[in-house]
Amino acid sequence: MQLGNYWYSAQLGELQALVGDVHKRLSVAERRILAELIQQRDKVVSRFQLLQILGHPNEQLLDRSIQRLQQKLDDVRGVLLQKVASEGFILHQHVKTQLRASWFGGLPISWNHYCTIILVTLLAVTMLWHQLPVQLPLWWPQTSALWLYSGTELQDAMLPLFAHSDHQCHLLSALNQ
Repeated sequence: MQLGNYWYSAQLGELQALVGDVHKRLSVAERRILAELIQQRDKVVSRFQLLQILGHPNEQLLDRSIQRLQQKLDDVRGVLLQKVASEGFILHQHVKTQLRASWFGGLPISWNHYCTIILVTLLAVTMLWHQLPVQLPLWWPQTSALWLYSGTELQDAMLPLFAHSDHQCHLLSALNQ
């Protein structure tokens, strides 16, 4: 059965990565908890029910086992294996895809939010760009020219193709035909 980026093998009691050769062995407590969560997938499984399955009234063991399961599933934020207040836990069938959290300083972000951020950023840059002065700074060279080498005679070797002066481009007809 697929759980996030892993394939769970109940017979082997391990998680196998879908990509790569990563195998993560589960403890007996983790296997028991996961078996119950899989059996009641997309339903809340109470803490009491999970404690009965473990055979221990130790809630710290349950919390540590859930934390280790989330770490082994690469689900430290509890998206796949979610804690439901003080009720219990739920193992989701389908997980909403999100962008990698490391791209945004550890914050999970959806594709809709990502596209909105990009759109607003582009809009702000466009608005700022149109408000910038059109004149070049005083230290910028005011005249520049592009020269074309004709390859014929020495006096015609470098001919001006166009000149740029005061932000107006003039095509020069200095080429001999």
